[in-house]
Amino acid sequence: MKVLILKPSSLGDVIHALPVLRMLKKHFPTAQVFWWVDSTIKDLLTDDPDLTGLFLFERQRWHTVEGALSVIRSVIDMRKLQFDLVIDLQNLLRSAIVGWLANGTTYIGLDQRRELAHLFYDHAVNPPYASLQHAVEQNLAIIDYLGIPRTWDFVWLPKKEHAITKIQSLIDTSITTWIAICPGARWITKKWPATYFAQAARLIVETIPNARLIILGTQADTAAADVIKSQVRDRCVDLTGRTSLPQLIEIIRICRVTISNDSGPMHISAAVGTPVVAVFGPTDPKRTGPYKIPSRIFQANLPCVPCDRNKCRVTPTFKCMHSITPEVVAMAAIELFDIAGKNSAVVST
Repeated sequence: MKVLILKPSSLGDVIHALPVLRMLKKHFPTAQVFWWVDSTIKDLLTDDPDLTGLFLFERQRWHTVEGALSVIRSVIDMRKLQFDLVIDLQNLLRSAIVGWLANGTTYIGLDQRRELAHLFYDHAVNPPYASLQHAVEQNLAIIDYLGIPRTWDFVWLPKKEHAITKIQSLIDTSITTWIAICPGARWITKKWPATYFAQAARLIVETIPNARLIILGTQADTAAADVIKSQVRDRCVDLTGRTSLPQLIEIIRICRVTISNDSGPMHISAAVGTPVVAVFGPTDPKRTGPYKIPSRIFQANLPCVPCDRNKCRVTPTFKCMHSITPEVVAMAAIELFDIAGKNSAVVST
């Protein structure tokens, strides 16, 4: 049996889709499963034990001739494999067309009525109570439709030994009191102010004498990291722009707590079982919040929340993020820090 999963992006969305892969392989252990994924996050899935191969999508060059040719080449390769089952978990017109062109025997996707994607499927699966469900639960409607039992005895993000070896040169992995600080996000509307992260960090280290902080993110987050370091310089390590995606995952895995915006690192934390303090603004934590782990979620009670926009259209701007104080975030992190034991990466219900 050959299966193609279409879920190219974003990082958090791909993480939310991974239980479909895990349960599918539990039920069909000999299945050959391939994944169409954005090339910028391919390291998330490279060498995954449940995958036979990857098709890379050059999302940033999608509108160029070279990018279009890359998609055509991928579709040609997909057709050669003669998939028995194609699953679209992106459910947008672009992914729907790619899946249709792959010409598998059976093509299914979620009936989300977005960009008319459902018109391309052989079977459009309508998740019950979709508007109230977490994204993970919506994806698992595909598993239910296929008659596959929901078995949670899997490792969501398996360890990668090469990344574990590398991070030992970046931090002292024997320390058990690391707290991850993740100030980045794709949308500016999702970003809690760097000064608030800094104040929360200072309150944490003043309260927990043995706490050590790791600032994580991309090169774009270095300015925010500088602001945070100014408050806790002797108690933190700044790794913004210095880790690969697998290394980021392994660092978060050994942390006691993560403090984050609604971002990729927050979803990584949930997948590896690290408790999360999450600050939400324009998005809905019921749909995209930390899934099935100890967490504290903060979101302002304002008429415009959640707006699901990447630009703020109210005055004063970013009130939803500025309304959440460093004190409440710091106290929540201290509370989670004291939780005895830390989840393994094996998910349980």
